[in-house]
Amino acid sequence: MKLKSIKNGEWVWPKMHGYKMQCCGCGLTHELDFVAIDEETGEPINGVAIMFRAYRLDKKKKTRGKK
Repeated sequence: MKLKSIKNGEWVWPKMHGYKMQCCGCGLTHELDFVAIDEETGEPINGVAIMFRAYRLDKKKKTRGKK
């Protein structure tokens, strides 16, 4: 399976269901599903698109919540 390479911090417009992403840290391929919800009702909102971006964290730096 050929996956599109993206740069660290690049905005991605994924498929809403069954989006596949290969992790640079563990080398595994993860399947993700997304949904947009109404903040007041918690119900799914149809007809919207989701974008996301991800950053690889340096393992040598402390991350929030870890001691």
